[in-house]
Amino acid sequence: MTFETEEQKREIQRWSRLAIQLIGAADSGNFDHITTAVVVRELEGDLFAFLKRELPASVWAISKLTDVDRHKLSQQWQMFARAYEPKQFHVSRNGLALLAAYVLHLIDIFHATLPK
Repeated sequence: MTFETEEQKREIQRWSRLAIQLIGAADSGNFDHITTAVVVRELEGDLFAFLKRELPASVWAISKLTDVDRHKLSQQWQMFARAYEPKQFHVSRNGLALLAAYVLHLIDIFHATLPK
C-alpha cells in the first residue's frame, strides 16, 4: 500500500482548486470566446500567459499554483492536445471546460489507487 506525501496532497488541492475556478469561469459565460480551438492553439505557446491575461486574478490567487505546477500542467496539456480530440474529454466548445477536464484526468492518472 502506498501513501501520498504531503506535497502530493497539496498538489491535488491546488489542481482541484484550479479545476473549480476554470469550471466557474466557463459557467459564467464571460469567457465563451476561449473555445477548445483557442486553447489548443495557445498550448503551442504559453497558455498560462494567455490565461493570466484573460481570466480574473482571483483564479490564480485561489488556486495558488506553483511554477512547478504550471510547468507540469503545460507539458501534460500539450500532450493531451496532440494525442486526443476535445470530444474524448466530453467537451466540444468551451476551452476552459476542456482544461478543467484535463486537470481532472491528470489527478485521476497521477494519483490513482491501484485495485487489489
